[in-house]
Amino acid sequence: MREIIFNLKVIKIELDDEDDAYIIFETLNTRGQDLTLSDLIKNSIGSLFEKNGDIDVLKILWQKIVENISNCGDAVKIDNFFVHSWVSRFSAVTKQKAFKAFKSKLRDGIIAAGESSGRSIALSHLKAFDKDSERYFRIYRPDTLFKKYQYVLADSLRAMRIFNVEQQIPYVLSLLRSFDEGKIAYKTLRKAMRSVENFHFQFNAITSQRSSGSIASMYGRAARNLYEAESSDAAGIVIESVKNELRERIPSKEEFALHFRSIQYNKMIKSNSLVKYILLKLSYIENILFDVNVDRLTIEHVHAQSNFSETWPDNIINSLGNLILLSEERNKILSNKSFPQKKQIFNDWGNAVPSFVVEKSDWTPEDVISRVNIMTDIAYNRVWKI
Repeated sequence: MREIIFNLKVIKIELDDEDDAYIIFETLNTRGQDLTLSDLIKNSIGSLFEKNGDIDVLKILWQKIVENISNCGDAVKIDNFFVHSWVSRFSAVTKQKAFKAFKSKLRDGIIAAGESSGRSIALSHLKAFDKDSERYFRIYRPDTLFKKYQYVLADSLRAMRIFNVEQQIPYVLSLLRSFDEGKIAYKTLRKAMRSVENFHFQFNAITSQRSSGSIASMYGRAARNLYEAESSDAAGIVIESVKNELRERIPSKEEFALHFRSIQYNKMIKSNSLVKYILLKLSYIENILFDVNVDRLTIEHVHAQSNFSETWPDNIINSLGNLILLSEERNKILSNKSFPQKKQIFNDWGNAVPSFVVEKSDWTPEDVISRVNIMTDIAYNRVWKI
């Protein structure tokens, strides 16, 4: 530590013009460790604010942006937010080229409006980023930020986290912006989000396909068209075009079925979030009535997980067809009971258990296969249909 400290070098540069300080700041940092995109954007906006006065506005708004993105979670990077916000409004850029696009947009705006407009143009960009950072937070943390009647929208956003996809974010950001600004109704927003959710469930979560970049490009283009739409009708046309493009890209039923039937409960993963998500969505079609809120549901194996054998191998026991959702209390009641014992209890619980299971006098591996085939057909043709 002592050697490091004594080998440090401090360079002091005195300048007559504050604008030159920002240029030096950017130039010197390209010689060493690169500045982040957020550093460069803040620097450019700050250079257009008055030295004494409005700099407090910059500090306040910038802090709000940083806090919103920080609260999204450790895995969410602020530079990604700036790219997604920019792509959703102005142009398709990579993280490496985003600052150049921002500087160019800032410069062109000032040239068009006059040199004295620099501060107001910079402030408008800063406020736009601030509003988008609030929407970004809603995308990643939907649980507490939507009204109760908007639970369907929150469910779709939570599903995106389960699927671990990001290509859609500029489009989702633009959808939320259009809703906030009154350009589209909640019903339109909900349907648009459901189509995105259903596509990525099929394309990413089930068939594990990779996009060549065309899907991200499509979303970015749609996001900008939505941003530029001047009426609800124009916005509706954009949203409908996205649905049509997504329909054209969904996997075939044969491909979907092959992968869907192979979904397994993983006893090494505590959450099994994708399995729970699938069972919950299917339960709405089956008219299942739960005794607790859905976030408290647990996964129960109809044929007990511990009773594996040659007849009941792991791949059958952990198949979707052998799984149901129950409250933790009811799960404990069933424990490792035999199916005849469980069936008596199921009868007392009414619609808490799928009728396919309750109606069986015995539970066999063939029943599991039969049930997963039925689930596959319902999933493709009804639940996740675009």
